[in-house]
Amino acid sequence: MLTTIDTRELEPGMFIHDLKMSWLKHPFLRSQFLLRSQDDIDRIRALGIREVVVDTDRAERLPENPEEQREETARLQAELDAHQAAHPRTDILRQRRVEVDEELAAARPVREEATGVVEKVMQDVRLGRQVDLARVEPVAERIMESIFRNPNALLSLGQIRRVDHYTFEHSISVAVLLVTYARAQEPDPEIIYQLGLGGLLHDIGKARVPEAILTKPGALTEKEYQVMQGHVTLGLEMVGDLPDLPAPTLEVIAQHHERWDGSGYPNGLREDEIGPYGQMAAVVDVYDAITSDRCYHRGEHPTLVLRRMLEWSRSHFREEVVHHFIQCVGIYPAGTLVRMESGRLAVVLDPGEKILYPTVKVFFNTHTHSLIKPEVIDLANPGFHEDHIAAYEDPRKWDFDLNRLLG
Repeated sequence: MLTTIDTRELEPGMFIHDLKMSWLKHPFLRSQFLLRSQDDIDRIRALGIREVVVDTDRAERLPENPEEQREETARLQAELDAHQAAHPRTDILRQRRVEVDEELAAARPVREEATGVVEKVMQDVRLGRQVDLARVEPVAERIMESIFRNPNALLSLGQIRRVDHYTFEHSISVAVLLVTYARAQEPDPEIIYQLGLGGLLHDIGKARVPEAILTKPGALTEKEYQVMQGHVTLGLEMVGDLPDLPAPTLEVIAQHHERWDGSGYPNGLREDEIGPYGQMAAVVDVYDAITSDRCYHRGEHPTLVLRRMLEWSRSHFREEVVHHFIQCVGIYPAGTLVRMESGRLAVVLDPGEKILYPTVKVFFNTHTHSLIKPEVIDLANPGFHEDHIAAYEDPRKWDFDLNRLLG
């Protein structure tokens, strides 16, 4: 599908269909091409181009060659191993109180309740009412409790999304990811809870952004983009009257769009001017946004996005923060689809301690195109040598009901 977007919304992996400029006036060899890096985007913006036409159907696809994917993940693993040697992972990162199948039964109503509460609070704010913190706080507590029992349940359910509920579900996913991330970094449960609260409220200012701008499939005008950026300041104003809102919560709301190189907003903070929780929120916010389907963007596979974020850590994010985040969610995050060397498809249940060898549930034979008896396999088990992950898969290619697959 062809759609016109503002050049400030460009991301690596998008396919340029039309630069809206004569080929004699731009430095690219072709007028239609894949954006492979942030450098490509910077060159387009440097030309003064305000908007371009992108082809969402030709956005970067997952590599079809399993060997190519193995090389990519091996490089990612090597980089993480080097980081892990310098920054040992805490024991809490892999602690589980219950199995993921058991926690899924409890996590589903938690996520449903959270989506409903965020939607209701944003609707109230849109009507001029105050943020109802009393409704949001219990949700943050329940998300935290579920993640402490087993984070992979809510993380898996985060793969099941509706495009028309993006703003609400994005807030839930950011809260879930922040709590999961903080659990491995922060020993104080109260701060972990406060970060979850910040995740739920980080986009509250969008309640005052016109719906036509939030859901516009084409490029935003300069004025519209300024209105969209204003959601951060609006959000801070909305929660400003709330008594004793914790500093970590405010930091998430205020700084989730700031960038390490100073290119973010609203204040253009750079490096350590951005607080530690703001840095964490920025990484989490971008990860969830790029892996989600939106009106102008098809969500990309988490494994591919994680690799890209490592590249962006040279400019947009602090490298250490990105490394820690990947250690939390794994190279194959919970809920993602993978193809085994045997030709079977599997859903990841737990990234595991050895993140190239997660625990998976196989359920489909691609050779016979038929469902098979589900089997849970711990690929890190030293005694298991029968099958391994060959590639990650795009779930849209197969149209499975992930809710049923998770059990």
